[in-house]
Amino acid sequence: MAPKQPAPLRAGANLPALPGKNGNMMLGTGWAALGLVTVGLLAAGYYYREQIVTIWPKSAKLYEAIGADTAAHNLRFEHVRFSWTVQSDRPALLVEGVISNDGQGEVNVPPLLIRLDDGDGREIFRWTHYLPSPRLGAGARMNFETLQTDAPKDARNLQVTFLTGG
Repeated sequence: MAPKQPAPLRAGANLPALPGKNGNMMLGTGWAALGLVTVGLLAAGYYYREQIVTIWPKSAKLYEAIGADTAAHNLRFEHVRFSWTVQSDRPALLVEGVISNDGQGEVNVPPLLIRLDDGDGREIFRWTHYLPSPRLGAGARMNFETLQTDAPKDARNLQVTFLTGG
């Protein structure tokens, strides 16, 4: 004997959702949307990298790792020199020089990191110098000067770099 067929449902009856092609299409649409958002965020992170590095200096290492140029690469030190002087009856190390912006736009200039070593490459002292005006226009130059009274007299080498998230 043949199984009995169920009775047809009346028009407008509430049927349960059945898995099928519509479910797979929604899942595919969701993955596509996630992919577009991810690509958009990565593109924005690359396009706005100079602003991101300005706000979050530690991100410069990430951009350097992927070979992306940031604003700090357009900044250059010139005429850096140092001398010993006296400040408040104490010996002090005076470091001065010029920062130039070789880029096409205005950039934020990171703080300066001044390091002293013992002649064998071992760092013996460091300090950070914050510039009074951290913006520098395209093609512009800015003088800097920092004085440190606690610098050790036995320092042999001096290095001035930009402070980048380290």
